[in-house]
Amino acid sequence: MHLKSIGLPLAVDPLYNPPPPGKIPGIFLSHHKRDYRGTASELERPLIGRLSLHAEKIQFAIPTAGN
Repeated sequence: MHLKSIGLPLAVDPLYNPPPPGKIPGIFLSHHKRDYRGTASELERPLIGRLSLHAEKIQFAIPTAGN
């Protein structure tokens, strides 16, 4: 669920933040760059088209009664 519980879902998360029906999932340059002009003959490809949260190893400090 990541940060969806506080209104900040991951950008390209097909499970918890799916794209609207008929939309291609991803982050597109046209959504962020003012005056973006794509070519008429080619569909815009996403800059990021998949979930980009990765970790090889995660550790958490478990608080103890003394800390």
